Amino acid sequence: MIEMAAQIGSVAWGIYRMADKVSAEELDRMVGFFTQVESVEFKEVVRAGDKLACLGSFEPEGYFRDGKLVASVEFQFDGGPKDGTTVMTGVVAGMWVPKNSPSLG
Repeated sequence: MIEMAAQIGSVAWGIYRMADKVSAEELDRMVGFFTQVESVEFKEVVRAGDKLACLGSFEPEGYFRDGKLVASVEFQFDGGPKDGTTVMTGVVAGMWVPKNSPSLG
């Protein structure tokens, strides 16, 4: 679930937000990094075959600026007897830099 949180809250939402700021060509010359996870709380057991939905938001302390994104994520069961029940919450962060950045070594 941590990997899914990073992919949804940092990578996918980062691409969406960056697309509002730069052209598709410029975005193609960038790379996104998952940099941090904190305040994770697992609330339910998830079993093989369970379907989950993940929502990323800037509430209550997230932001997107200068290529850095901090987002709250929440997972819920999607369908079945526990539909809508929260499974996990947390905060993830990531950043976007040019692929040719000297800091990438």
